[in-house]
Amino acid sequence: MLKTDNFSVRQQKDIERPKVLTIEYRAHEGVCQECGKIHKASFPDKVNGTASYGDSLQAILTYLNSYQLLPQKRTTELMRDLFGLKVSQGTIINSANEAYDALEEPEELTKEDIIESEIAGFDETGIRVCGTNHWLHVASTESSTVYSIHKKRGKEAMDDMGILPNFRGTAIHDHWKSYLHYALCAHAECNQHILRSLLYLYEDLNQDFAGEMAALLLRIKRHVDLSKLFNSDETSLGQEDTDIYLGMYHKILTDTSGDGIPVDARRMLNRLAKYEHETLLFMYDFAVPFTNNLAERDIRMPKAKQKISGGFRSEEGAKAFARIRGFISTTRKRGKSAYDGLVAVFKGEATEFLYPIHEPNST
Repeated sequence: MLKTDNFSVRQQKDIERPKVLTIEYRAHEGVCQECGKIHKASFPDKVNGTASYGDSLQAILTYLNSYQLLPQKRTTELMRDLFGLKVSQGTIINSANEAYDALEEPEELTKEDIIESEIAGFDETGIRVCGTNHWLHVASTESSTVYSIHKKRGKEAMDDMGILPNFRGTAIHDHWKSYLHYALCAHAECNQHILRSLLYLYEDLNQDFAGEMAALLLRIKRHVDLSKLFNSDETSLGQEDTDIYLGMYHKILTDTSGDGIPVDARRMLNRLAKYEHETLLFMYDFAVPFTNNLAERDIRMPKAKQKISGGFRSEEGAKAFARIRGFISTTRKRGKSAYDGLVAVFKGEATEFLYPIHEPNST
């Protein structure tokens, strides 16, 4: 029979049932031959009781509950079914509280990153805590996320978060007036919110100007996108182009007049006129995005937790979730594993994980 190098290969990947490792520590006693006293060895710092959970197991609990948004009961069921471990819901809460304490320093460093950035998105959404309405606030950049939960929606909550009062870049947000109290930074309107309002005015209230303005904003966006694609050195549209678009913008506003304009339409016209620069900033500065989608994406999944699990039963739990979620979001934005990051949290190495120290090159 002739040998041949021709053959077919098929591979199948599978997973074995995970195994739980139990490490037993023994602290021995001994009598000092010099002084005659009995001395006892100490246990590792985190081995506090007769039975405890290790860093990796706590990381998995926190990953499932705070990132994959599994309710506490379903998390305990998963641990029992996959690992054969009877973990209580209290253990999940204790792990979250431990992570909250360990992440205080990394969160402050992440806030500084956002404060020092040129562009940042800000958003807020309602969330239930202790049966009452609270607000989940988010500050986002391409590499950092910070969440904060507060009873208030406006400036008091934003001040307490500690970012906007010190931010000097460009803040992108919806038209919630509380953001405009901050004068140290520039402001940019989220045009996705504007487009939604214009669509309502055009389709439901038959306001032609709304359709014209929406078409103009999208036309400018296409021009900006093409300029970014084919002229990477440019940082804004040319003067001639901006003059043309600004003239079209003004014409839509000035051509829309009369006593019969609905209140909502009049309000939008006034907004577009007063916040013209903030609305069109994306064509004057290519670093400014057309929308606030980054912050809106960051706030979407925490909002989903409420739909899956309901509200938070304590303010402590809500604050722990916000801080942990901010750390996980920041970790993923920086191309790192969320699970590895949480293991580092429980090892006491969260700051080093998120902000590794680079040794200087040797000479």
